[in-house]
Amino acid sequence: MFTSRKRELTPYRCYDNDGSGEPPTTSAEHKRLAMLLLRMANRGEAAENYIGAAGVHMHAALLTHLEEKEARRQADRDQCDAELRALLAPPRPPARIRVFHNVSPAAMAFGFDHDDRVVEVYAYDEPAVTVSTTDEEIAAKVFELFNVGAKAGFGTPDHRALEYRDRRNRSLSVGDVIAIDGRYYACGSSGWTSISRPWLDTTPRHGTTPFYSPYTNAE
Repeated sequence: MFTSRKRELTPYRCYDNDGSGEPPTTSAEHKRLAMLLLRMANRGEAAENYIGAAGVHMHAALLTHLEEKEARRQADRDQCDAELRALLAPPRPPARIRVFHNVSPAAMAFGFDHDDRVVEVYAYDEPAVTVSTTDEEIAAKVFELFNVGAKAGFGTPDHRALEYRDRRNRSLSVGDVIAIDGRYYACGSSGWTSISRPWLDTTPRHGTTPFYSPYTNAE
């Protein structure tokens, strides 16, 4: 007596994903899987199952598409709100920037240490700030200004960088410190670290010329 054996289906592989091992999460993935299931239904075996599964994924594709569309709209609304707040917010006053050289011999190799002493070598007001400008963005600009800002090959030299160089100051390096409106940051091998107020020194050294100004003792 002849007995037909139905092929065992693998619902997870067939119905839940397209063989990549991950279930669909986007509307495009649900739609692609639904089309795959419809093609499998054309083969004739377990067609109803495949068609039913395809319908489920098409429904999921529609719902997911609506969710994605709403998410994009919300992102656009958030962007518009942020731009409106920036326009209506009171202007931010110029940021007071102070630049310090770390005079510890080990600073360039190991970075800033809380016992290190620093010499203030420059100070200025940075007008190019808004309410949304972060300290990280300001610090990056300061580092560039006092490293390549005086080199003609990088565009028109900045007068602050020229003045800084004319005072025989070296480039900013690891271990050096800046202050932004009284908030202190130490330069690391990658980025800046917030620190408490460092020990101040006024002794000139090779490549480090103290900057005497009314801001020297500012908090």
